[in-house]
Amino acid sequence: MKLEETTAGSRRRFFYGWVVLGVAVFGAFMGQGLNNSIAVFFKPLLTTFPSADRATLSMAASINMVLWGVMQPIMGKAIERFGPKRVIALASAVLAAGMLLMATVSQVRQVHLYFGVIAALGYAGGTVVTYFALIAQWFAEKKGLAMGIVSAGSSAGIMLVVPATNLVIISSGWRTAYVVQGLAVGLVLFPALLLLVRRGPVSRSSTLAGGTVRAQRVPISTALRHRPYQLVLLIMVICGFADMSLAAHLAALTTDRGMSPEAGGFALSLIGAGSAVGAIILSAVSDRTGRKGPLGVSFFIRAASLVLLLLVRDEPTLYLFALVFGLVWIVSAPLTSALILDTYGPVSVGTLFGLVTLAHQFGGSGGTFLAGAIFDRTGSYQLAIAIFIAATLVAGLASFMINEKKAKGRLATGLDAQVIPAQADAP
Repeated sequence: MKLEETTAGSRRRFFYGWVVLGVAVFGAFMGQGLNNSIAVFFKPLLTTFPSADRATLSMAASINMVLWGVMQPIMGKAIERFGPKRVIALASAVLAAGMLLMATVSQVRQVHLYFGVIAALGYAGGTVVTYFALIAQWFAEKKGLAMGIVSAGSSAGIMLVVPATNLVIISSGWRTAYVVQGLAVGLVLFPALLLLVRRGPVSRSSTLAGGTVRAQRVPISTALRHRPYQLVLLIMVICGFADMSLAAHLAALTTDRGMSPEAGGFALSLIGAGSAVGAIILSAVSDRTGRKGPLGVSFFIRAASLVLLLLVRDEPTLYLFALVFGLVWIVSAPLTSALILDTYGPVSVGTLFGLVTLAHQFGGSGGTFLAGAIFDRTGSYQLAIAIFIAATLVAGLASFMINEKKAKGRLATGLDAQVIPAQADAP
């Protein structure tokens, strides 16, 4: 019996996993949008606290990024123990509290605590990592498509929630905007998680190597000795190294080359729009062809788009780069998480992909610093882009080195996995 459908005679019953997927998309949409909306709160907060400089205020965002990144494997472990529903619902309540507390701040150090720590802890439990673990309980065959849709929802959160928040700030003030954000999470997302999310059929059994086996927990120590997981870690470090750096420096690059700041902003919007489309298409393709092919091709397309970026001198070429780059910008997340799910089963996907996400964050941190340092020394981003092209090609080659069938077979027969009974999730 397929896990995506239940048949009674010739009649098909509605597959409830689509409801769970809808909640996951909304959660990723809200979490990503709210956490990234600090960009539009930054200037109003500076105006409210004129004695604070930008570096002091920026520390809140820095604490937030480091903390939620470090928390990803920890949240994954919590999901193994308590199940995704409980972990994500509790995290959404913490995120709502962080947003509401931000509406009350009277000192900059409170911004560091409420946004840097409390909101970060809440967001850490509501990233694509935790939502991937949730939908992994429901989708055995179309998991690539499902994860691609969640990734698209996350990307849409940046495109829609951030500008909508800015409109509320302009019309009603930044404190009201934080109240609206907190209520949206507390009164909409939190009840949806409690009332609509159910335990999925894949949490009871898992399809590996063409057969059905008992759900199992794969320790990180075991996965780290497994070549496919090592390659995924390498791939995602490189992904963060190049992609996060470009997102951070693209606006500056465009103005350095004589284009308007608006052009850089529009290019980032095109990247976001393209990423939502590309994540769904390539993830759906991977359900039919396997993960490594679309993953490897996506990195080669990125490398080609970066070659184009070396040549960008006007807005039409910039927008062409943004469209091509955007189509493959975030697709590595659903493809690598689906690959991990294929290989190690649904129980440990949160922990294992959480560590991969942390590696991605460290790669992005290093690449962003390197690009800035190269510009300070040379007055140009060209050398940095060339390094990113070379690194991206390595990631593409590494993708094709993953032996998916062999990896699934070894785990399915227990040669590489330590089988440990998994904690059942709440209904």
